[in-house]
Amino acid sequence: DGRGEHSFDAREWAKNAMTMASFHSTESDLASAEHCLNAAVAVLSAEKKRFVAEGAEVPEELQESIAHLDIAFVDLWHGLLRECALSSAKAEAAQAKGEAGQPQELRAAGPRFPGLKLL
Repeated sequence: DGRGEHSFDAREWAKNAMTMASFHSTESDLASAEHCLNAAVAVLSAEKKRFVAEGAEVPEELQESIAHLDIAFVDLWHGLLRECALSSAKAEAAQAKGEAGQPQELRAAGPRFPGLKLL
């Protein structure tokens, strides 16, 4: 296609970003996982727009990558829900034992991932 030996492969780049997101999720670093997935969104969106602007059909491989990205976001949200449930269970257990745990205003602040934006 004339792009050269060191061409940018958007699908491969997005795949690597999704792999990094998976790693961050397993480490409970959901904000970094979200950042990686949002980067993959930007790259795949730009690639899709390039095909559309050229009047070409979006390749099935690119559509599959976008679908895998959607699944990666679902996995991230599942991790966020799991983290919230665990945090809530720990707080309830601490209260049941008569321990103060976090001050009320911190518990009311919600999850510790303020940057996470649900689509």
